[in-house]
Amino acid sequence: MHYRQQKALLTRKKILDAALELFTEKGFDEVKVSDIVKKSKTSKGAFYTHFSSKYEIFLEKFKEIDDFYITYEQDQTGPQTPLQFIENLHKAQVHYLKDELGKDTVRTIYMNVLRADQDSFVADKKRPYFHIVKKFIKKGQEDGSIREDMSSEVLTAQITKAIRGNIYDWCSNDKYDLEKEQDYLLSILLLGLTPKQ
Repeated sequence: MHYRQQKALLTRKKILDAALELFTEKGFDEVKVSDIVKKSKTSKGAFYTHFSSKYEIFLEKFKEIDDFYITYEQDQTGPQTPLQFIENLHKAQVHYLKDELGKDTVRTIYMNVLRADQDSFVADKKRPYFHIVKKFIKKGQEDGSIREDMSSEVLTAQITKAIRGNIYDWCSNDKYDLEKEQDYLLSILLLGLTPKQ
């Protein structure tokens, strides 16, 4: 990678980090592009070279989250049933959210995707997360380990909604144990995925 490319990536990261920090401190609506430029010690030109708006910063952060899901799936080499994969994916998700992104960043993202004037990319069914969950639900339906009385689309939508709700509760309650609550939720969801006897 050339020096210019490295410098551009560093500038982009500085802008992204400064913006997320400001959004957490002040709230999305209170932050201006000029505030982000000042905090990141860059220029307006640099900002608009990398981002078309401050809202695009959230889209960028979600690309990173989606990269986590893609990488997780690619890294799975050992034998797992579809249900085990779905459980392990969501346990890994908890660690990623807590340890990599951090609660403040996730809270800021959730606060801003709840804005009525923006489409919710958190629930966008085109995201890799939905495709991966749906793929393993279909695999389970094919091998008989996951119920077939509902479509993979419906089951995926219900699971991902429940998981989003759990993450939302974590964001809104400082005493909420995300890992423990995710384990409880997964035990219920996975049981609900199994075929009725």
